[in-house]
Amino acid sequence: MVTGKNLDWIFEYFVKQKANLLDFVIPKRATHMSRKGKEATNLELTVKICLTHLMLNPKIPAQINSFIISQVEAYQCITKVPIFQGRNGFQVNFQWLQHVANFFRHHLRAKHGEGLLTHVFESLPDKDLPRAWPGKLENKTMPLGHKWKGAFTYISEDSDLRDLRRNTLEETAEDETSEANNGFQDLTIFNNIEGKEELQWTDAFENELKGEPRGTYYDEDLKKDVTPTHKDFFGLGVAQVQYHLWGRIHSLPSQSKIPGFMRVTMMKELPEEGSGAYGPGLSQMWAYEGCVLPGGQIILGRWWSPAGVAADSYSGPFIFWQVSNDEGDREDISEAVAFMENPVAKNTLA
Repeated sequence: MVTGKNLDWIFEYFVKQKANLLDFVIPKRATHMSRKGKEATNLELTVKICLTHLMLNPKIPAQINSFIISQVEAYQCITKVPIFQGRNGFQVNFQWLQHVANFFRHHLRAKHGEGLLTHVFESLPDKDLPRAWPGKLENKTMPLGHKWKGAFTYISEDSDLRDLRRNTLEETAEDETSEANNGFQDLTIFNNIEGKEELQWTDAFENELKGEPRGTYYDEDLKKDVTPTHKDFFGLGVAQVQYHLWGRIHSLPSQSKIPGFMRVTMMKELPEEGSGAYGPGLSQMWAYEGCVLPGGQIILGRWWSPAGVAADSYSGPFIFWQVSNDEGDREDISEAVAFMENPVAKNTLA
């Protein structure tokens, strides 16, 4: 568990003062105001996102509001509501991120059977709960931690998804998630992949996800234009079945003068249902894009089908948070290499 005087004070403030910043969903007008240069409102959004670990903390009472509004926003298509905006895509869409955070707050913490994962989330040990940032924040491309836990949701009926996006659905849309592994995804990240061709990001992934930084930004501290560096990684995960993914990450400029945000893109490969085999005509590919919050402990974002990004493309929200690793941060890259040499996934539903 990450501790410190400032973090302890923030935690106690929200526990004892019952401040409503964590509960209050800032209305859409905030983004319109920020475009006109009213920094205070955008700062409020940014600070709130940085406190996502507190929104999800079971020890802090949760009054979850505006879930239906957040559900509609969380499922919006990437072409209509991008996560990254502005010049070269370096401005984070905090309005959308707050809805994703509120959406998962509902499904991880809402009582009386309303939250999809509340019953299992509340039983997690402290080491597996979302946590605060460790140490000083800075604008630098940092590798992701080794062990992660998370969840994604989807709406199975295309017609319901389409009507939800238009806000014309006559009844509440039913969110679904993985049936296995207690509804969670467990992900192991490998950063030291140099020289392992099968673990590398490919041109095809780059064409789809545009994982490299798309230009420069002006660094207020260095007083010059900066092009962020990027790092690649590989991941092995477990949801309904074992899966693997390739990823790319790069830093972003400070957001409302708060440093430490990063953009991450990932291409996830699922095996053929039943056989567990991978290959042309067998595998299912899913694209992921997310914002890594300062300190590298939480990722909020969107998954979609890379078959074609359009206004009606199939997509939904996801969340990942770093968990404590009993083995430390040691990476055994041989595990990833061995999997790629014999890529047959074990079906965890069996």
